[in-house]
Amino acid sequence: MPCAWVLDTRVVSIHLPEDRTCKNIAKDGKCHCHVRTGGDTLEGEISFQLALNIESTIDVCFEGLSRTWLPNENDYNEPFKNENHFLQQVESIKVPPHSEDASRAWPETRTVSFKFKIPKTLPVAASVPDLDPRPQELHPSVAVGHVHRDGTDSYMQPLIMYRLVASIRTKGMEPERPRVGIVRKIKIMPTTHRPPPVYLSTFEQEYSLEATSKLRKHFYGHSEGLLEFAAEEPEPIDISSHDPRSSTRIVLRASFRPDKAVSRGTIEPYNWTFSVRTRLQRRVFYATEPLTREPTLKIFRTSSYIGLRTEILQTEEREYTELTWRNDHTSSNGTIVMRDENECPWLVTIPVVLTSNHNLIPSFSSATAALRYSVILDIRSSRPWSSHATLELPLQVFSRSRASSEHRPSSGDDFHSHISHMTDEECEENVIEELMTRPPEYRRWAF
Repeated sequence: MPCAWVLDTRVVSIHLPEDRTCKNIAKDGKCHCHVRTGGDTLEGEISFQLALNIESTIDVCFEGLSRTWLPNENDYNEPFKNENHFLQQVESIKVPPHSEDASRAWPETRTVSFKFKIPKTLPVAASVPDLDPRPQELHPSVAVGHVHRDGTDSYMQPLIMYRLVASIRTKGMEPERPRVGIVRKIKIMPTTHRPPPVYLSTFEQEYSLEATSKLRKHFYGHSEGLLEFAAEEPEPIDISSHDPRSSTRIVLRASFRPDKAVSRGTIEPYNWTFSVRTRLQRRVFYATEPLTREPTLKIFRTSSYIGLRTEILQTEEREYTELTWRNDHTSSNGTIVMRDENECPWLVTIPVVLTSNHNLIPSFSSATAALRYSVILDIRSSRPWSSHATLELPLQVFSRSRASSEHRPSSGDDFHSHISHMTDEECEENVIEELMTRPPEYRRWAF
C-alpha cells in the first residue's frame, strides 16, 4: 500500500488564461469553449499539493491522439480498436524543497507555470521521407459517431483529441507506484489557405459531374428531346467568415437537344420550370489500421479495417423559372458553329447558391481518418415533365482564420456547446462535435 503522504501528494488542477476571461464558464470553473490553432502558445499554471517538504517533479504533456473502432462480426463484445498518438510534447518541471521552516503547515498547495508551442504541422520520422504529406497536417478536434468504452477510454468513429496531462513525481518514489495526475482537453482547429481543386481521378466512381434526362410534355407523353446537365466543383466554403452563414455558388449548365421528329416551333423553353434540390453530404472514413493513402469508396468496399459514415447535413429545394435560354448557331465573333440551325441545342446557365452555417468540420485527411463533403443536385423539370437527373460535386470546407469561433454568439440550444464539458465517461452514442473554426497553414494535397 502506498504511504499516506504519497497519496496526499497530487496535482490539483490545470489553469489556463481563458478561465479568467471566458463569459461561459462551466460548473467546474473552467472555460471549455476556447479554440486554438497551429502556431498558438499554450501556457498556464499547474496547482499541486505536497504532503512533505521534499523534492518533486511535475510532468506536463501536451499530446494529440486519435481513437477509432469497428464492430467485430465474430465477437460483438470485442471490437477492433486503434489508438494512435500523433503528437507529444513533454515538459518536466523540478520543484525544489523549501528551506527548513518548522512553522510551515503540510500538506501545502503550490503552483508552477508551463508553456508549449502548438505546431503548425505534425512531426514525421526522417526514416519515412516518402510518406503521403497530407497526414502531416495538424488535424481538427473531432468526435463523431458511436461510442465504445474500454475502461475509462472512449473510442469513436473517429475521436481526434488534444489534451494536457499533468502528473507529479516525488524524490525516492518507487517507479512502479501509480502517478496521481489530471487531464484537461484542448480544442484545436487549424487554419489554412484556400485548398486547390480536388483531383477527380483519385476518387473513381465517387463524383458525377454530368447527367441526362428525357423531356416529355407529360408523364405518359412521348420524348421531346434530351436534357443534359453539367457542373464543376464549386469554390470552397470558408467557415471563418463573419457572415451568419457561409455560401458558395454552383454554376449549373443545362442544354436541350430536341428529337428530330419534334417541330422546332413547338419548343418554348422560356416557359419551363426547373426544380433543383441541393443536399450537403458528409463522408467520414475511419480506420483501425494506418492509412497509406486517402481513403475512397472503392478502397472502403474492399477493406475490412475501414469504416464509413455518410450523412446528409442539410437539404434545400428551389424553383427556377423564366430562364434566359439561347439557341445561337453562331459564336460571338460570327463564326458558324452549326450550319443547320435546327441542330443547335438550347443552352442556359442556372446559378445555384449553397448556404451553410458554421457548424462544419473542415475537410481533412489523417493517418486514421478522413472527412470530405459533396453537394448532390437533384434536377427535374415540372413543366414540361422530365425524369430526375443527379449530379454529385466535390466540396471542400476550410477555415482561413479563427474568426468564426471568436465571434460566433453562443446559444442555449447549440448542441455542440455542451460537449466540451463532457468527460469520456459522459459521452453517449451518436455524439457529434462540430468545432467551428480554424483547420497549420498547409496546402491541401489532392492526387
